[in-house]
Amino acid sequence: MKPSLHVLMIEDSAADAEILERQLGQAGWTCHVRRVATKDQFLRELHQRVPDVILSDHGLPAFDGFTALAIARMQCPDTPFIFVTGAAKETLALETLQSGAADYILKHRLETLGSAVHRALREAEERARRRQAEAECARLLKEARATRAKFEAMRALLFWP
Repeated sequence: MKPSLHVLMIEDSAADAEILERQLGQAGWTCHVRRVATKDQFLRELHQRVPDVILSDHGLPAFDGFTALAIARMQCPDTPFIFVTGAAKETLALETLQSGAADYILKHRLETLGSAVHRALREAEERARRRQAEAECARLLKEARATRAKFEAMRALLFWP
């Protein structure tokens, strides 16, 4: 069994939300799902807890997925954002991925949702590890430069003519 997964779902259909949650359960996830359908609800939920993953429909009556994606990129840039939509347009899929979404799943192809979430979480973890390694390298480089500057200063004092 996979660990517990905190999911923020942007979906106006309770029935679709249930199907998505069931699909994640079938993929082995134990989910804690919070469902929202408006921008205000989305912002409120993001402030209460940063989710492990965001699943979003593209077109909602009061809110759209691209706005949600932009907000998510600003509020929780490390959280994978996956579009789950019934809109089967190649240009839309490409645009979502170019905008920073981790994936684009069609509602009639939900059997891929579990693996998409797993892949998105793994990639987010790899990015976080890479950033940590880069920060550590930068810290070590700064420390090495400072040590070298001290060494050069001591050398200048010892061998001063």
